[in-house]
Amino acid sequence: MAMSTEEMEAMKRYEKLERELAIEFGLAGDGTIDETEVMAAAKLRLIQMEEDLQRFRAKVQNLHELQCLRSKFAALDKVEQIVMAILVYFNETLQIPPERMQLLLDPSDGNTTTTDGLEFQDPARKNTIDTLAKLAASPYVTKNEGIILYYSGHGAAYTVSANTYNINAVEVSVSHLDSVEAICPLDRSAGGDTSLPIVPDISSRELHILLRKISLDKGSDNNQAEAGSQTSASVRYTPPLIASPELLSKMLTAADALMKAYPDPDKHEKYSVWTEKWTADTASHVLLAACRSFQLATAIRLDSGDYCGLFTDALLRALKSNEVTADCTFSDLLRAMPSWTDRTPVVRGDRKHEPLWYRRSLPVPPRPIEEQEHKTGGPEDPKKGEEPKTGSTLS
Repeated sequence: MAMSTEEMEAMKRYEKLERELAIEFGLAGDGTIDETEVMAAAKLRLIQMEEDLQRFRAKVQNLHELQCLRSKFAALDKVEQIVMAILVYFNETLQIPPERMQLLLDPSDGNTTTTDGLEFQDPARKNTIDTLAKLAASPYVTKNEGIILYYSGHGAAYTVSANTYNINAVEVSVSHLDSVEAICPLDRSAGGDTSLPIVPDISSRELHILLRKISLDKGSDNNQAEAGSQTSASVRYTPPLIASPELLSKMLTAADALMKAYPDPDKHEKYSVWTEKWTADTASHVLLAACRSFQLATAIRLDSGDYCGLFTDALLRALKSNEVTADCTFSDLLRAMPSWTDRTPVVRGDRKHEPLWYRRSLPVPPRPIEEQEHKTGGPEDPKKGEEPKTGSTLS
C-alpha cells in the first residue's frame, strides 16, 4: 500500500530529526545511521533530562523557601513595631494598665520582655489557643467587659482537594469547602522531618469557636472587638504548609477537638464544625479587617523610620481624631478612615453599629486572692471623681 503525501512529508521530517540527533549524539561519523542506537541514546538523554529537571525543581523550591524565610524575618521587626504602636495607644490614650494586657510576640532575640519591660509569650499554637481560652475562664475579665484582640501576623489559605476527610475516625464531607483560611503560629510545621511533629495553622473556625466561648462566658453584652483579621489577605500572606491530607486532617481535627472542649448550646452539629450546616456566630464579636479577602494588607514606613501597618496607622489616626465622638460606632470609625483604591477596610459583626469598645464604663476587676489576704481594710474604692479604667486584653 502506497504512503499518502502527508505520511511521506512526516517521514521526511522524522528522518531529518533522526539525523540531527545522530550527529548530536556522535553516532553519524561514517555517514550511516543505526536507528536502534539513536533511539537508545535518545531514551538515555530523556532519563538524564528528567533527573536534571527534578534537581532543578528542588533548587527552585529551595529558593522559594529562602524567599519565604527572608520575607518572614524582614517582617518580624515591622510586626513588633506595629504592635508597640497599638500598646502605646492602649496605655497612654485609653489608660489601660500594662497588667491588663497580654502579649504574644516572637522572641527573635531570645528575650521575652519588651524594651518597655512588658513580659510576653511566644505565639506558638498552644500559647495562642490557651491565651484566648483563658479569657473565658479568667476571674479578672468581668461580665460584659470590653475585650480587644489585636492580631498583626501572617495568614495562609489552604485549598481543600479531597471530598472527605477522616476527622476523629469519622468520614466528614468537606466538598462544600473551597478553601480553609488560617493564621500562622510561630511553631507551624508540616512535619517533613520524622523528628518534627505536625503543627498545623490555626483555622478561622477554631478562632470562631474561641470567640463564641468568650462571648458566652462573659455575657451577651460583651463588647468584643478584633482589630486586624484572621483572613489570609488581611494579614501578611504566607504560603501554606505542604497541604498533605494528613496536615489538613490535623487542622480539621484540631477545630473539632476544640468544639468538643467548648460545646455551644445553640449549635446542633455534634461531631464536626466542618459540615455544611455550621455557621459562625456573628454576634459574638466585631471584626475590623485591613482589607477584603481578595486584597493585600501592607506596611508603611513612618517619618520616624519605624514601620506600621497602613490600616493600623489609619486606625490610630482616626481614633485620635475629632471625628470619633462619644457615640461613635464601629461603622462610624471605618468611615472616619481614609479610602484607598487598592484596599478597602472591612467591619463585620451584628454589633458593628454599637459604640466603640472603650466608651463604656466598666467595673473594677477583682483583686487576686493573695492580694486580698494581705489587705486589712478590704479592696480600695476608686478615687472620687475618677472613672474606672477600661479593661482590655491584647493578644
